[in-house]
Amino acid sequence: MLPGEVSSFTVPVERLGAFPAVNKKLRDYMMDKKGNAVKHCCGLMGLQQQGGLGYPDLDELMMKPEPLEFIFELVR
Repeated sequence: MLPGEVSSFTVPVERLGAFPAVNKKLRDYMMDKKGNAVKHCCGLMGLQQQGGLGYPDLDELMMKPEPLEFIFELVR
């Protein structure tokens, strides 16, 4: 890509299984959130105990998966 170019691609639902949990971790990191260090037996049990991912849009994506479009613009 060259500066100023925009690229877009759509990811089908079957490729997005881990996206909500990974995106939650990235958001938490960017906001410098420290987890409560809740111990649980697996990721899904942790979601149940905590009432979701903590982000309404990611919780909705977990409940009703849909293809996502990613758009990138090279600025420099």
